[in-house]
Amino acid sequence: MFTAYRLKQKLGESGSSTLFSATHLWTGFDCVVQRWSLATLDSNQTQQLTDELARVAKLDHTNLPRTLGTGLSGGDAFLAVEYFPGGSLVPVIDGGIHPDVAFAILLQVTGALAAMHESGLAHGNVQASQILLRQDGTLGLANFGIARRVEAGSMAKVNLTARPASPQTDMRQSGQLLFEMLTQGKLRYCAQSPPLLPDEAREYQSLVNGMMSDDTKNRFRDMKAVHDAVLDLIVKNGKDS
Repeated sequence: MFTAYRLKQKLGESGSSTLFSATHLWTGFDCVVQRWSLATLDSNQTQQLTDELARVAKLDHTNLPRTLGTGLSGGDAFLAVEYFPGGSLVPVIDGGIHPDVAFAILLQVTGALAAMHESGLAHGNVQASQILLRQDGTLGLANFGIARRVEAGSMAKVNLTARPASPQTDMRQSGQLLFEMLTQGKLRYCAQSPPLLPDEAREYQSLVNGMMSDDTKNRFRDMKAVHDAVLDLIVKNGKDS
């Protein structure tokens, strides 16, 4: 029940919802609560949102936020997830990271996305600000804005937040994330598609191409294939070092 949480501070808004820092009263755990006012939704949207919350709550992956509770309470729908005390990946990238660290991060992100896709969900907003750090250094891909249900690689069937989402979108955004990490956060946007890495990182261009190419024949078939390719690269770099 929503009454099990004490809201402490408004963190911001995401689509049609509001985010709060909170405490779970029964355990004392810090968490983040996302709340939707059902008064702003019609009956179909309410059912769609309820379905999405149930699907998100069933996700179980180390690199996705642990769901503490979800449901309807009074005139609100809510989702409570673990709190990440380490903040987001943004300052880490801005500070510059080694390629080996970039691939370790990408391995966790693509693993989380592969789990979402296998459950019929897509994220649609993969970027450094959505990748959060735990105290132990592991990552969690926040799904604030709520993951979207997808069908057989199509665009999102449900889009309460007016944000398109599909496995293809997630793959391209993950490629952009890799591009940012390999350019030390200095090149956040490049009109060329796929963007061209600088000379010092050019050996990884094929991976970026496989995630961001406009031609489906030149892209990875799915996120699990990306995850496997990143793992192979990490193993190879380990053997060469």
